[in-house]
Amino acid sequence: MRPVPILRKIMNSIGCMDLMLDRAAFENFLVYTSYMAGGLHGGLLSYSRTGACAADIFNDVQLLVQSALDGFNVSIFAYGQSNSGKTHTMEGSSHDRGLYARCFEEFFDFVNSDATATSRYDFSVTVFELHNEQVRDLVHESGRNSSKICMGSSDFFVELTQEKVDNPLDFLKVLKDAFQSRGNDVLKFNISHLYQVHYRKELQTCHLGQVTTMSGVLWMLFLRH
Repeated sequence: MRPVPILRKIMNSIGCMDLMLDRAAFENFLVYTSYMAGGLHGGLLSYSRTGACAADIFNDVQLLVQSALDGFNVSIFAYGQSNSGKTHTMEGSSHDRGLYARCFEEFFDFVNSDATATSRYDFSVTVFELHNEQVRDLVHESGRNSSKICMGSSDFFVELTQEKVDNPLDFLKVLKDAFQSRGNDVLKFNISHLYQVHYRKELQTCHLGQVTTMSGVLWMLFLRH
């Protein structure tokens, strides 16, 4: 029996998705989107044309990003050969924001439109790198010592730093610092960079004094091969 990869163990344990890592043929650039709602749903979006920009791709995944705010676990990953546009699409540039920034800005746009006196939103970010089944906590290695979370199951888990962020600028700063700690060895073709945004909403029912909590997760995965 083939061993189950660490990445699959981590993500399956939180009910996020069964990663389709064994697909034989890919287009120039792929984004796979999936979310859990009593079952697995999703689609495969292929961008083989060179003219597709981050804004085009974000328009296709925007509703799934919003699903994380409804309490679903959402996953988006980019997979493709070298020089196929993964880094530019996910990270963007100074004049063209990538999916990382656009997805998080979507969170705060929603929060600003939905905020009430009885609701509170919390966002936290985890960033890690996986290479040869070894996990590196990039938030911790960037010098941040925030709270820790455990990802995995009782038979296998990893402990990772979870940094609280209050606005898109905080998020981009955490992501930039974390990415400066990632591996850049050109010989390491199978490095995967992942970040997770954990969202938590508390809604207090005034006349009953009750607090209802809702949480969701957005995974962004950058897979190299």
